[in-house]
Amino acid sequence: MQKLIKDKEIIDDSWSIVREEGTGNGNQILSLDAFLKAAKEGNLDTERTAVWLASDASIEAIADYVPSLKLIAVDFPAFADGRGFSIGRMLREQYDFTGELRAVGHFMEDQVFYLSRCGFNAFKMEDDCNLESMLNRLNDFSNSYQAAVDEPQPLFRRRA
Repeated sequence: MQKLIKDKEIIDDSWSIVREEGTGNGNQILSLDAFLKAAKEGNLDTERTAVWLASDASIEAIADYVPSLKLIAVDFPAFADGRGFSIGRMLREQYDFTGELRAVGHFMEDQVFYLSRCGFNAFKMEDDCNLESMLNRLNDFSNSYQAAVDEPQPLFRRRA
């Protein structure tokens, strides 16, 4: 079983990303199109089905399902594509998503801290990586100046 980081722990990944329609079983993370198709056909079990969003996906398409989803994965096609950061923050702040928010794909180890500030609590890289090293990157900084999902008060308000 593959491993990932979730809630600052290395754990077994019980979910599988289904890239081709009809190829998965168990806990499945479907593409947005496959997810919406399953929902339209009435075949959506939100206990065992999650969605992965491409970096150019519209969150509006899944807005009605966000409260019932256990997991939403956001794909990072390249480490320089920062749109996933915005998707994560919007899911947490505007859509009140409280489940697992997983970063998947091609992001860099040193981006993990910033992803966590945007609300991501799980990380699974496509590239080979050292999970222990990535886990340590979540603690790169002890304080942050700006407000974010993980700390809504800016530093100057916390020190007053």
